[in-house]
Amino acid sequence: MSEMNHYSDLNEDQSLLLQFCQLHQFITEKREGERQKLAQKLNDEVIQTLLALQIQLSGQIDQPSEDLRAEFADSLSSIADLVEELKLLARELRPLEVDTLDLVDILEQECLMFSASTGIPVTFAAASLPELPERMALCFFRLVQAALNNIKEHAYATGVWVNLWITENTVVLKIEDNGQGLETVGEINELVDAPGLTLFDRMLRFQQLGGYMTLQSHPDEGTKVTAVLPLPLDI
Repeated sequence: MSEMNHYSDLNEDQSLLLQFCQLHQFITEKREGERQKLAQKLNDEVIQTLLALQIQLSGQIDQPSEDLRAEFADSLSSIADLVEELKLLARELRPLEVDTLDLVDILEQECLMFSASTGIPVTFAAASLPELPERMALCFFRLVQAALNNIKEHAYATGVWVNLWITENTVVLKIEDNGQGLETVGEINELVDAPGLTLFDRMLRFQQLGGYMTLQSHPDEGTKVTAVLPLPLDI
């Protein structure tokens, strides 16, 4: 059946929704591909070039002039700071661990880095999981990344809990904080109720993979995000 005949079996609203979902999925995959290329370029070229320059300058720091030694020391310090900033940027774009570690390791490292940078303790607990398809792992990782960033910027939380477990046929992720919560959210289970594009985008990603995502938040009661994806049949 051709794509045109496929659309002709739907009413106008269904056809528009289907086309929107297909476009969203295409853009999401395209964006992840670009993130991967840029992160790889930063890690393999830009950062490596700076590290080589740092080594080269280190060999010149033992200068007879005190002023020159101070200038070289300042330059080395600036390069070191820039390398660390670029590493964080590359990780935000796409962590190298996504391609080399399993989902549990990736999420645990993200939680550890969040605690180290914010001082907010994260209690992370996860069951042993089978190797998941990249699209599933990325979907969970991007949700944790976005949730932790939102907690950092807005929640005023003193504790965060991230739990990942498996049922007979699903993988479940829950992220909770004890922050100030949201005044106007309550409980969100449907795409149409999402109060902003960011939450809408996250919920749609899970729906496109056959799962779902919900959010619960009340003033002074923190926020809880739950996301569920079905296990592939071949796992």
